[in-house]
Amino acid sequence: MFLLEHFNEGGWGMWPILVLFALTLWFTVERFLYLSKSKTDVDKLSNAMTRLLEEDPSLQMHRETSTNEVILSGLGDSHLEVATQRLERKFGVHVTLDVPKVAYRETITAKAAAEGRHVRQSGGHGQYGVVNLEVEPTARGEGFVFVDKVVGGVVPRQFIPAVERAFGKRSSRA
Repeated sequence: MFLLEHFNEGGWGMWPILVLFALTLWFTVERFLYLSKSKTDVDKLSNAMTRLLEEDPSLQMHRETSTNEVILSGLGDSHLEVATQRLERKFGVHVTLDVPKVAYRETITAKAAAEGRHVRQSGGHGQYGVVNLEVEPTARGEGFVFVDKVVGGVVPRQFIPAVERAFGKRSSRA
């Protein structure tokens, strides 16, 4: 909090101006919370973490959707250790801390093409198929785009949506 001098139009005057600064925590340490396998600890965790986060505003918790981990952030390793000890002592929730996983994501940077062949002969007519796959980068944020270039109806139309879903699922996981 600071008091500043202010010049008004009638002359020099002392006008107190109150300036408040918000505390910003820049350096935080993140650890992954391992839960024990008991069902009671899983049930108690949300209530215990809500109360713990209310008591200590420098702690933060979020769920990382790509790795499905509960991430607890604090001011340092000792701060997180004290928080987990408080969880055990006050709420009876047994957790352990570990370093979170990093979700690596890949992107396509250049155009590429590949060909795959499926040949199976087990008596009778057998099976034979050829797939020509081309991938190329799209604009940032555009996401996955599927283009069907099948000509002449050599692949039945009912199979195309299943192929598109399979490539879409795979591209969202990568």
